[in-house]
Amino acid sequence: MKLTRLTGWLFLALAGAFLVLDIVRLLDKGGFATRSVGKLWYSIDPTSLGLLQAAIERHIDPMLWKIFFFVFLSLPDWALPGLIGAALVILTSRRKERDG
Repeated sequence: MKLTRLTGWLFLALAGAFLVLDIVRLLDKGGFATRSVGKLWYSIDPTSLGLLQAAIERHIDPMLWKIFFFVFLSLPDWALPGLIGAALVILTSRRKERDG
């Protein structure tokens, strides 16, 4: 549980770092230009992104890529680690038991 909670906090820290980078870009360029998860993934490993798309479209369903994964990859780069981190922290939070 502690490792899962720590992982959640690390994901939240990563989301915060990506958000700070977006704010710095905003101040530098004068316009809000957030980077998407897809652009981030492509900058890290473009081959795997292309392989994933081809595998999903050929072996599962092309509409799955267009509906689900395209929306997923269009999220701002801070949203995905933020959602994962928040979910992990919330799911592992300690709640006081109420005497009833």
